[in-house]
Amino acid sequence: MQGFVLKEFMKKKNIISFLLLSVLFLASCSESPNREADNANIVSLSPNITEILFALGLGEQVVGVTSYCDYPPACSEK
Repeated sequence: MQGFVLKEFMKKKNIISFLLLSVLFLASCSESPNREADNANIVSLSPNITEILFALGLGEQVVGVTSYCDYPPACSEK
């Protein structure tokens, strides 16, 4: 009797797992809204990341830095 109950439990568990994974898969396939990358604002919490962002030309999008960020000089204005 115990074996039968265990088999039924595993069967229900597999069906529920399959349904859950199916729902998650279908939800991930839906279209996401278009987001404009031009409007992205960046807050840098590390001086080395701040320096890399400015080196990549993303200084205009940086809106906040830490008090430890001192290079390039333009980041002190943020």
